[in-house]
Amino acid sequence: MDRVCTRRYGVEGIDELSYELGRLGNSKIMVFLFRDGANMEYSGARGIIEKTIRQFNLTSETCYVYYPDYISIDNATVIDHESWRLWEKQINQHIKDVPPAEPIFTQHFAGLFARFNLYRLKLFRHLYDNYRTQSVLAFNTNHIMYSTRFRVEFADDIAWANTNLPVSLDTTSTSGWLRYQDALANIDNLYNQYFIEIVSETDPHSNTFFTEKTMKNFWLGKPFILYSGAGSLAYLRSKGYQTFGSVINESYDTMENNYDRMTAIKHEIDRLAQLPINTLQEMHRSLQPIFNHNRMCVKANILKFEPSSVWMN
Repeated sequence: MDRVCTRRYGVEGIDELSYELGRLGNSKIMVFLFRDGANMEYSGARGIIEKTIRQFNLTSETCYVYYPDYISIDNATVIDHESWRLWEKQINQHIKDVPPAEPIFTQHFAGLFARFNLYRLKLFRHLYDNYRTQSVLAFNTNHIMYSTRFRVEFADDIAWANTNLPVSLDTTSTSGWLRYQDALANIDNLYNQYFIEIVSETDPHSNTFFTEKTMKNFWLGKPFILYSGAGSLAYLRSKGYQTFGSVINESYDTMENNYDRMTAIKHEIDRLAQLPINTLQEMHRSLQPIFNHNRMCVKANILKFEPSSVWMN
């Protein structure tokens, strides 16, 4: 489904896919594979799958859907491939020798973004305009994407982005995006410089899809604030991880309204920005049992990881 699901929550190539399925699909088993943040609900991909099931009279034995969460589709077997486990495994080979963070940082925040989306720009702009001297910042993109139908409503953001982006670290490029391998290769030069990372996930609406952006922090021993779907932190806790509610106001995770969730995160950034570094260092020390627990979770999950043959092939 990578062929048809775009990062802008649409589907492309429906005519072509439908034609090819019609040409090749008779008497075949259908496997629909979603990867890298494709959202079935918002993109309309569910409709394509349901149309294909009707077209070929598929059943749960002839139609399989690999997706980051379990959803119900009539006459299909849905396999939750838990992409966060895959990302744990992939990133560990790059950072397995990086020791846990220490409370030696001198900056409050990190905002490290690559590909553009609206929510990343909102967070990055808040950090850049208000707390630039207190932050480690990079936004490695010069490709700004807003729907032309909303250019009036977001004219100020577009103008700001065209004026200020890209922002790069000395060790990164501005080619429009940054490979996760390159970002992880540099993380050991950065992670002891700041207290907390502001993360915006690949799919800002899902609460089950997590990439290296989130998962690396469990290994490194770093707190984070996460802009993702409502209930994302609750989902991670259900998988055994511990988050940082003892020192961070994580009530934003319960907010279904995207604007309210973004506003609550900005307010928490504002609160933390007023705290002196030595207070944040004490917070870091108080979180040490959580950091240790999360690192052990990563180790245990990697040992238990059994990749699907679909991923391997």
